[in-house]
Amino acid sequence: KEWEEEIADKLLGCSVLLFLVSERSLESTNCKDELHLARAEGKKFVNVLVENISDMPSWFKLRYMRYQDCRLFNYDSYDEAVETLSQKVGEMAFARSSGGKSEAKKPSEEIIQQHASYPEDILQKPEIDAEKYDRSIRNNKFEKGSVVEFGSYPQTADGKVKPIEWLVLESYGSKAMLLRKYALDNKPYHEKRRSITW
Repeated sequence: KEWEEEIADKLLGCSVLLFLVSERSLESTNCKDELHLARAEGKKFVNVLVENISDMPSWFKLRYMRYQDCRLFNYDSYDEAVETLSQKVGEMAFARSSGGKSEAKKPSEEIIQQHASYPEDILQKPEIDAEKYDRSIRNNKFEKGSVVEFGSYPQTADGKVKPIEWLVLESYGSKAMLLRKYALDNKPYHEKRRSITW
């Protein structure tokens, strides 16, 4: 594809736009075009300031300084900056998916009645042995490509509870990115076969 078409398609399809604010990006005609298009389409913004700009252009102050920002140069570490940025983006994406409201919607009476017919043991929260849980995490070696176990869930036809296996996708010292090795549950999206919207 032509690069302009590709960028426009991705920009129009995004949930939240991260604009990396630097002296070079603020001087770029292409970056200005992308910002103006996103604003015209009502996209959510986070301005990610990658450097301290003493003389911010007046056009940017007028149009874009009202949006949330994350000033990377204000944080002591890369991890802290990324964690804050991730939190801001997550909040904005959630607000968009819930129609702009950050509070969770109350379940309908119909759903409550459905749950009331479930066996009690499914509705009860499992008792967590915190010490055993912590020990399980400490004993695992979170090396990229390995499989670790912690937590448990019914995983057989007879409902037998087994440890949950996790694939280690990445390891960052004291943190790791995990993905469950197997799907743990399978439920229908809707009880009746009819057209619905998301």
